[in-house]
Amino acid sequence: MKYKIIDSYCSELQKVYSSTKIALKEDDDFSFFLVCYLYKINQHMDSIRKLSPSPDVQLVARTMIETIIQMLWVAQNPNERSAMWRKYVFIEDWNTLQNLLKRGESISPANHLAIERAYQATKADYLTKNQKSVHRDWKKGTKIHQMADDVKAGELYSVLYSGFSDWVHGGPCSIAHQVEFTDRLELVLGNEVPHFVNASLSAAFQSMYQALQICTQHFSLALDEQLKSIYDLYIKELSVEQYA
Repeated sequence: MKYKIIDSYCSELQKVYSSTKIALKEDDDFSFFLVCYLYKINQHMDSIRKLSPSPDVQLVARTMIETIIQMLWVAQNPNERSAMWRKYVFIEDWNTLQNLLKRGESISPANHLAIERAYQATKADYLTKNQKSVHRDWKKGTKIHQMADDVKAGELYSVLYSGFSDWVHGGPCSIAHQVEFTDRLELVLGNEVPHFVNASLSAAFQSMYQALQICTQHFSLALDEQLKSIYDLYIKELSVEQYA
């Protein structure tokens, strides 16, 4: 089956990840961002491979697409955007503090003061246009479709991401491939969705491949030839499968 071929190459990318040592650069927000996001991608890859061939692979694939689009977007302006991501934790800490205080939780004066100071030092960087409120996430209102356009991943977003979103939101098309009626009009439900499984694992492969590319360039990991070899074999074997 095609999805098993794709899965085998996803496994090869995970082997590259697990055998690669990355040293963080001191005081480098972009390096920290990449290490965290590559780890996130690998966790998603573990999950999607365990779920396959369940139709729920679409849930993880959608998340992986969003993750790689964010990585590509941050890589366009690495210093500014990785700092946007990393420093937003001070906003989230403050929001958490407010919720704890509302519930009457006991917070040590030292922690309260540290969180308040960090928030006040960071708040101005996340104010909305009207300067009256703080953005609800680190991206400062930039939507995933805008990021996709910025990094030339419009098709990845409009075709795959949007298609997988239909399963997330319960659209009728997302389950149409699992529904049929017999000649006696008896409803038959199944879980055979090879098209979505193939597309989901392909998206997973592409996401991790590009994530590793970004990291090998930034950290000088010298993985280019190894990644290219995996990618070329992947394309070749899928081409043979298509015409088999």
